[in-house]
Amino acid sequence: MLTPDARLELLYALEDTVDACDTVAQAYDALGRVLASKTGLTEVLVLRNEAPAQLIASEAAQYSEEVRALARTLSNAAASWERTSWDDCLALAIPGKKARLGFLVARRPGGMTAADEDLLEFAASRLSRAVAHLTDRETLMDRNLELATVYEIDRIRDQGHDFDEMVARIMNRMLEIIPADVALLVLGEDLGAAQRFARSSSGTEAAQRVARRFDEQLTPLLKNLYEAQRPLDVQVGEPRRAVCAVPLILRGKTIGAFLLLGREGRSFSPRDVRLFRAVCSQTDTAIFEDVRQQELKDVFSRYVSRDVFSQMLDSHDDFLIGKRTEVTCLFSDLRGFTSVSEELPVDTVVAMLNEHFEAMTAVVFKMGGTVDKFIGDCVMAFFGAPLETADHVEKAVRCALLMRDTHNVLCERWAARGLPAAKIGIGVHTGPVFVGPVGGENLVSYTVIGDNVNLASRLEGISHGDDVLVSGAVYDQIKDSVEVESRGEVTVKGKSVATPVYNVKSWNG
Repeated sequence: MLTPDARLELLYALEDTVDACDTVAQAYDALGRVLASKTGLTEVLVLRNEAPAQLIASEAAQYSEEVRALARTLSNAAASWERTSWDDCLALAIPGKKARLGFLVARRPGGMTAADEDLLEFAASRLSRAVAHLTDRETLMDRNLELATVYEIDRIRDQGHDFDEMVARIMNRMLEIIPADVALLVLGEDLGAAQRFARSSSGTEAAQRVARRFDEQLTPLLKNLYEAQRPLDVQVGEPRRAVCAVPLILRGKTIGAFLLLGREGRSFSPRDVRLFRAVCSQTDTAIFEDVRQQELKDVFSRYVSRDVFSQMLDSHDDFLIGKRTEVTCLFSDLRGFTSVSEELPVDTVVAMLNEHFEAMTAVVFKMGGTVDKFIGDCVMAFFGAPLETADHVEKAVRCALLMRDTHNVLCERWAARGLPAAKIGIGVHTGPVFVGPVGGENLVSYTVIGDNVNLASRLEGISHGDDVLVSGAVYDQIKDSVEVESRGEVTVKGKSVATPVYNVKSWNG
């Protein structure tokens, strides 16, 4: 039995040990070694509640299998236990104010003496303060690490890497802070066709080996994850490996998952899980942005200019949902080109149309418009969507005038090459329409639908070469800025009220 002076010396040694260690893990290990040296016991471990199996399974720890087995058993024991023995080992709870803080595991070959037990009970009761201090210290360190990691992920996202490089850097960061063997990202609603990104702490070949075993060991887990839409912490394969998995959910659908594959014989601690989920919650935003960008690109890349597309990416609007809104529609057509083209070789006709469409598309994009489609030798465009703009009427009319002038320059080039010229006729009308993606799973078009679209098409149909015909609704909004001539009224099929029509000669100012 220790004397009062020896006990006091032991207390001082424990306090000095905690203060001298740089990390919490070092402190727990050092406390055990100090107790072993002061008591003469063969092995002593001081363990926190959270996943002691990780500590005793670490490569640096040299403990007997008896101590390891008891610690692993106690890690899953009820919170109410205070004392247990097994062969020549003894375990005691380290009490806290409200709950157990950790436990003490000791071993003496041949069994514990009464003096050993008395000493360990004294040590366990006096370790409460040290373990509470270490617990608070570890919580603070973990929080700081979590914040630093979130900041690091933000920095990686903002560096402008391509998607693959961004994912690789984020997964490398995961493996730096969490003791895992492999980090995986699965991306795609269909598991069979999903992209797979793998990084390993053991190198590229190890990551590739895991990817090759993916279907055999992890597909059932992923199917469950996709359906359950909640994080999972399980064991897979032989030998058993811990897997921590977090689903990526966008608009109610699982579009992928992050997974960590643990090292053989080692579980993930609650701390590991917290850090992993914190990284995933920060990373999923970047992935959703990339998915959203790809969705928008698939639908809009051929409809709008790069500048408009960039503004769409910066916006929080969901452009993939159809809605009713005010737009200005524009139709242009090459007057008499069909009869002219019958006298020309097919490749010449195609070349002329390509030149015309390229020039007209450039003008529409320059004016911030959206090219809906080409119909024969007709160009259909609209303004005010997908990005809402207050001046969409003005932009559409100015675009029409610029299209007319640009096409006339093109006609001069055709004439210089001995080709016939065909003047352009344009119709413009404004009003509420339905705008949005229309189509099926295999083919989607971003378009406008409604009576006001039909009226713009009708105006183009009655136009002559060099005409820019606008409706009364358009003229009312731009009449102070244009020179026009009246073309009377037109009654559209299905409408009982005639529409005034004006031919815009020029824009003033």
